[in-house]
Amino acid sequence: MKKVFFILLSLILTFNLFSQARVNAERPVFLQEESYTLTEAVGWRYYKSIGEWISNNNVITVSKNSSGSVAASQALDNFKSMQIRTISYQNVRYYLLIINKWRGYWRYPNIKEDWIVTNAFEGYIFSANEYDKLKNIEGLITPVALANVDLTYCRNDNERLDKIIEVLLRPSTVVYIFPILKSEEGNIRFNLPNMVSNPSNRNSYYGYPFNFDESYFETDLDNFNRILYLGF
Repeated sequence: MKKVFFILLSLILTFNLFSQARVNAERPVFLQEESYTLTEAVGWRYYKSIGEWISNNNVITVSKNSSGSVAASQALDNFKSMQIRTISYQNVRYYLLIINKWRGYWRYPNIKEDWIVTNAFEGYIFSANEYDKLKNIEGLITPVALANVDLTYCRNDNERLDKIIEVLLRPSTVVYIFPILKSEEGNIRFNLPNMVSNPSNRNSYYGYPFNFDESYFETDLDNFNRILYLGF
């Protein structure tokens, strides 16, 4: 009798084991809140050899008239648009800064012929505390992004979220600092987020690789605040 009882118990436990409901892991979701889009800012770069500041729309370079797509894609610091979207993951809110940039490459790199202009999307994930720093810009602020994610080849929001969860779950040895400075005239100067190694010592890097004495984007406060106006 005991043998029959143990056989029945084993069968019941086996049945329960294989009849457990399939539960998917929690995924991040985009919330309805997203900002307006920032599409314009003047890029300034100091050209030391001639002692002159060079300006171009949406591009930082020492070459004049470099706002076209070809010239812009050859400059490291450029953007077409910037926007912030909100994400919820494990009951925590994050803020994703999406930067649409020009990129490019030579079809024939050995002879540097036939330059191809492409489009890129870079994402920077900020915690709520770091995002809140953007709401009160006085002097220099340096919000720190938790991670960077390449969204260039994502075709939809589901693929973007897959990329985001990958970086949120992967420990990072670097941080990304978004340097922003309010000038004495009240305008906003900023550089695109910069990677900084050794997060524990990042304070010592605040003068590098961004240097407002050499280069920055500049716009008025109302225009910059477009990436802060989160609506439905």
